Amino acid sequence: MKSLDAADKLCDEARVAFKKRDVDRARELFEQAIAADSRHIAAHEGLAFLCFFTRDLERAAELFLRVSRLDPRRAEPLINLGAVHNRQEDFAAAVRVLRQALTKDRRSADAYYNLGLAYRGQKQYGMGVSAYKEAIRLRPEMVEAHCNLGNALIEMGNHSQAIRAFERALEIDPSFKKAQGGLERARMKTDEAKRAISPFGRLVDMEKIAENEAQMDQKYRDMTPKERFMDRDLVHRLSKEAEQLGAGFLSQVREELEVALLSISRIVSENRDTHEWHKEAGELETAVERFQHVQQTLFQKANEIRDHEDSLKES
Repeated sequence: MKSLDAADKLCDEARVAFKKRDVDRARELFEQAIAADSRHIAAHEGLAFLCFFTRDLERAAELFLRVSRLDPRRAEPLINLGAVHNRQEDFAAAVRVLRQALTKDRRSADAYYNLGLAYRGQKQYGMGVSAYKEAIRLRPEMVEAHCNLGNALIEMGNHSQAIRAFERALEIDPSFKKAQGGLERARMKTDEAKRAISPFGRLVDMEKIAENEAQMDQKYRDMTPKERFMDRDLVHRLSKEAEQLGAGFLSQVREELEVALLSISRIVSENRDTHEWHKEAGELETAVERFQHVQQTLFQKANEIRDHEDSLKES
């Protein structure tokens, strides 16, 4: 009991020091609190936040992981760990941890927001958009989610929706600089796209056509035996990559949807009015089947590449 009281007092002192920007003193006090009570959650969390803000990310990750083990029921330590992984640009680890967090709390806007950042870091912009939208659904006034949704939509080339996302962010906070810059960028991209579509007819440039045909003739010359071998090797490697991508894609989709399906099944069993939940569960199951069809298509394409490879061997 005495060690607990001592740890609590040290944590209080550390928070005061941190507010005064005395980071070194705050760190020392949090470390003393942990030494006094190795299972003191507040001391671990306080030191973890301090390490995060001072860019000691490895230590922050270690401490948040420790907190998640000390209190495995809470989602917050895993969400914070995911945020640290995002800052480290270890986006795969962030996705993995944040998915775990969502099994503990499906209604955490912060978890979905950080998941959106992780998917954007992996250039999976569609998944990022879905995560940001879920964060916004759960917390409509989260201005950062609206702004990052706009950024992801720009990266997908959907400039009109990006403009709406930035405008919504500015409705919430008119002084939000990142949203102001994003809106300007989205409008500029829209103007560029409009200018690229000429409303006037185009004359045929015969000299340009002749130049292109000459280049095509050079490009499609007969290959040497060495080039043929290299072509076969490339096609074979591409076919294997297509198979692996297909299998990995389906695995990821299953992992993404499994938790949601289990959650919906639980709600269906608890809710008397189950019509809408049955409908949503059916849509998710249909999505899984659709992704399975995508995998089959990828495998079919891989076989077509192999057929091409065989024809090269015979020629």
